Amino acid sequence: MIFMKYTIRMILLILTLVFSANLLMVYAYEEIKLPSVSLQPGMTYYPAKRLFEKFMEKLQFSSDAKEKYYYDLLGVRLSELNNIVEKDNRNEVEKSTQRVSYQVGVLTDYIVEKRLDNKKQQVINLYKSYRIILEKLRDKYPANSSYWMLVQHIINSIDINLKKL
Repeated sequence: MIFMKYTIRMILLILTLVFSANLLMVYAYEEIKLPSVSLQPGMTYYPAKRLFEKFMEKLQFSSDAKEKYYYDLLGVRLSELNNIVEKDNRNEVEKSTQRVSYQVGVLTDYIVEKRLDNKKQQVINLYKSYRIILEKLRDKYPANSSYWMLVQHIINSIDINLKKL
């Protein structure tokens, strides 16, 4: 009888812990705001948008302005990927994941190259929060499938770039 009581309490405790951990992950995911993006990869005017972004990059003259631009552009790329995965647009997954990985590398390399030590912690926190989003996106595909691996590659890129910071 006593054994049964402790067993039931232990099961309830474990269920409570698991349930609350899942809720925390959901709330953490919802707190991360991605920018809204109107032109998505695959749309007719998307190449013009990319060209405009490259033009705007050239207009960022100070180190802080360029870092902020790269920081914001990474959010745009992740938002694009999020929309592609949510809409199950598999034709664009590969290119979109490459863009996100590239932008992670550009931001990290710029911060390291310009020695923007005051920005490192902010970017580290960003990468950690984006990892949560990417894990959720990755898990929308069957484990070890090609699409799963493409999203996992971004997570691996983030881990590598976190070590650089």
